[in-house]
Amino acid sequence: MLIAPQNVGRALARSVSHWGKSAFVRPLLAHPVAGTFIVAVVVRLLYNVTAARGYVPKYDAALYHILALHLVQQHYFSLYTFHPTVSRAPLWPLLMAPLYALTGPNPLGPRLLLCVIGAGTCAILARWALDLFGTRIAWFTGLLAACYPGLFLYDGWLFSESLYTFLLTAFTYSLFRLQRGKILPCHILFWSLASGLLLGLAALTRPNGVQLLGVLWLWGCILVCFRRIPWPTMLRIVALSTAIALALISPWTYRNFTVTHRFVLVASGMGDVLLGAYNDTVLHNMPFTGPGFWVSRDLVRPRITVAGHDAYAYTPDDEQRDVQTALRWMNEHRQAVPLLWWYHWQHMWQPETFEPGLPINEFPERFSSLLVRNMLNDISPLIFLFAAAGIIILWRRWHRQLLAVYLVLALTILQNIFLYANMRFRAPIEPLLVLLVGGLFWWLSHRS
Repeated sequence: MLIAPQNVGRALARSVSHWGKSAFVRPLLAHPVAGTFIVAVVVRLLYNVTAARGYVPKYDAALYHILALHLVQQHYFSLYTFHPTVSRAPLWPLLMAPLYALTGPNPLGPRLLLCVIGAGTCAILARWALDLFGTRIAWFTGLLAACYPGLFLYDGWLFSESLYTFLLTAFTYSLFRLQRGKILPCHILFWSLASGLLLGLAALTRPNGVQLLGVLWLWGCILVCFRRIPWPTMLRIVALSTAIALALISPWTYRNFTVTHRFVLVASGMGDVLLGAYNDTVLHNMPFTGPGFWVSRDLVRPRITVAGHDAYAYTPDDEQRDVQTALRWMNEHRQAVPLLWWYHWQHMWQPETFEPGLPINEFPERFSSLLVRNMLNDISPLIFLFAAAGIIILWRRWHRQLLAVYLVLALTILQNIFLYANMRFRAPIEPLLVLLVGGLFWWLSHRS
């Protein structure tokens, strides 16, 4: 039986006051982690039944929707009937498929799952702030994360952003716990397993998640150089985490090899990314976005005759040709490339996004959509400003404990500068920015 969004909204409105008075919820609200989770779930449910009411998956979201349906109906990971695909990472469709098996092809089920996943990200931030800064700042950080639109915007959209953001935040927190806790075998074993598991799942959500292996290795090398953790212990941590991550990824890589007879680690798509980022079109001032903004294959100039990586006949050989075409363009336009990187940097920090298919862009006339857009434009610049101040101010005391945060921030920013950047590709580091804002307010409270 399908669930109507308006029925969810009415049920939510009737029960919110009852939840707050119940003997079960009251103790939970007394703890910053549980309280943050509850508030975050409520905020995301409200967003889904107001701004995202009547949402229909389009563009990449529609592709994930199709993959999940085919998993249920055909038991095939395919965009086309009984034709296996390697163009998309598997984890998000694999999570959607059981919901479709229970409720039918209703996108509300996965959106409700995203509400829980997004609330989990907020709860991790509250726990992290509690470990570092105490209860008051944990409440502040958790509630800011719960209500910040940059963190709930994608919880009503069937893209993989919310899932990847959760996994990246949890992975970064696991590295923090490894270096903060006592060097006990059980502690090291648990958090090493957790970091490897989260890294592997992140890679199966987004292909560039594999690059987190570099963060893991660099983090380990830096801590060994500063003698924060003995090198034999760090070697065990890094080796175990890497082994767990590769054990998760390798079965899917083998599956891709059996399909294409080529090495495709997680999914194809880099050719489309590079072609859209480096071409003659992006040098011009495009409507709505301006210069330097990634464009789809049909707008690329010089024109590309081969269809994109989601096409039926697209192969790894086509991917290699696309990558070589983009690299050749970069070599022929060396003076323009630094300018494009500057544009990418600017686009990355724009408060709002013009992504088609996003609920606030699909239903722009709704009051809830206008409210979310205004919140983005008003709150996001303050988050960026305070987070930048937090990076500088917290460096002296917390730079070792926040080392993983700094490394993940650096990796994500460099990825966005080199590839293409907008608000959606900033999303994975939004939780870390909120954590730094919490750290700044901890410093201000101690100064006063």
